[in-house]
Amino acid sequence: MSAGRGRLRAVVAGGGVAALEMVLALEADAPGLLDVVLVAPDAEYVERAGSVVEPFGGRPAVRGATASLADLAAAHLVEDALAAVQPHQRTMGTAGGRELAYDVLVVATGATPQRPIAGAVTFGVDAHEALADLVRDVAEDYDDGVAIVVPPGPTWPLPAYELALFAAGELKGMRRTKRVVLVTSESRPLDLFGDEASAEAAEILRAAGVDLRTGSVVAGHDAGRLVLAPSGEELAGVRVASLPTLRGPAVPGLPADEHGFLPVDDQGRVIGVEDVHAIGDAANWPLKQGSLAAQQAAVAARHIARRAGADLPAAEWAPVIEATLWGATHDLHLRARPSMLRTVTELAAPAAGQTTTKVHARHLSAALDRAKEEHR
Repeated sequence: MSAGRGRLRAVVAGGGVAALEMVLALEADAPGLLDVVLVAPDAEYVERAGSVVEPFGGRPAVRGATASLADLAAAHLVEDALAAVQPHQRTMGTAGGRELAYDVLVVATGATPQRPIAGAVTFGVDAHEALADLVRDVAEDYDDGVAIVVPPGPTWPLPAYELALFAAGELKGMRRTKRVVLVTSESRPLDLFGDEASAEAAEILRAAGVDLRTGSVVAGHDAGRLVLAPSGEELAGVRVASLPTLRGPAVPGLPADEHGFLPVDDQGRVIGVEDVHAIGDAANWPLKQGSLAAQQAAVAARHIARRAGADLPAAEWAPVIEATLWGATHDLHLRARPSMLRTVTELAAPAAGQTTTKVHARHLSAALDRAKEEHR
């Protein structure tokens, strides 16, 4: 604890699920024991997982004012972004030129989406409307169909399935006979969730008229022609949409792997640096997903709360990945219990206590639901 202050000062950098769940969890676990500062670049939180289908007339993405969420967490909001860390001085610099002291720093800045296929519309890089525009272009007979790609590497594949289902539904609604192909590097659809979920996902895609290419990566793309590896198959006359590849924040002053992600232990502590945590997409976990980020926040928040003096048991890192697939005739609720993301036990059932948000985050989901009710 810094000299001259009676309370631990926790600075949380980021404005997404991980950062907001962190500040809300700190307030729940250690009320009055911490000075919490939230450094967030955006005035509004938008649930990215729910924004995938919005341009197709799907459910609108859940939104919340960052300032209101910070108030609920009793956190001081600084509208800025993390630029660098000076761990020996226990300070962080911001893009706006501020220098903020911390006792504990949490890096929850997320990752940077990048375009994996030149010329392809990319979720998270291009405007969301570009995806719907692509499908409508295909419907106007400019192309024979659309291919939606899940690239290899750290990612979260579910949005590609939803894009494929909504694209197929949009084309069918326009009475257009066009191909929709889902290309994924997974060995089977939604492989993470096991046999039952994979089989159900395959049937949902088949019923919607979506062709599936598993175990495939893009080897070439030009002028409406997509070449797949290792099969060598060519998909001609298709427009291409892709999930992004992700690049970690590579924060100056902190260690990072070759892709810019910060190495962490099972408590979210950055390896080799004292009093710095990294959670969510900024950390070097291979799976990037909102409910997982929220659970990382919960574990790290408990660790920080105990250090601040909260009389609470330690939180064990035992992740449960929860997700809901939209776009089918019914929502498909998915749950997996990975062991360090190497093995899974399968389960496909409605998520317990599900809220109107798509991301399962205990504190953030409740806060967003409350805000929605207050504005009705």
